[in-house]
Amino acid sequence: MDITKTLSPITKEIKVNKNMINFVLIFIVLLMLFPYNYFLPYDLKNRVESQLKRIISSPWFMALITVLVYAVYVSGDVYMFILTLSILHRLTLH
Repeated sequence: MDITKTLSPITKEIKVNKNMINFVLIFIVLLMLFPYNYFLPYDLKNRVESQLKRIISSPWFMALITVLVYAVYVSGDVYMFILTLSILHRLTLH
């Protein structure tokens, strides 16, 4: 059984909506990089990151993320792949 054929509906949707997905991923990366806690009176960024880190630590969610990253890789969009890996790196290792 070829996994690429199984993921073809997901990769087709990724290819069709690649501009919007890339925009959202860039927006998420910018939210993670800039120090918003100096400008806002509450620490929203760290609270959201800590909740996402807690969710991502689940093995089932990590398996789902693995399939998603592979689907992005198979779709051939290099920018989306790099943005996805940078977000995952930030959430899992920092």
